[in-house]
Amino acid sequence: MTSPPGHSITLTFPVTASTGLGGGTVLTNTVTVTSTEIVTPQTDAVRITIAAEDEEIYLPVILKK
Repeated sequence: MTSPPGHSITLTFPVTASTGLGGGTVLTNTVTVTSTEIVTPQTDAVRITIAAEDEEIYLPVILKK
């Protein structure tokens, strides 16, 4: 994936929480990015709390150069 300097890319992945995860369960989405320009891995995480069972959740992955 290529992005011009100064632009960002947003990737969205649909996630369906497993049956049996009760309200209050915390899901963590972690992303690590490296490239020839970004030698040191850049890592970030987003946490979301499940409000109800069988809820569809979209955790964003945002890449900025």
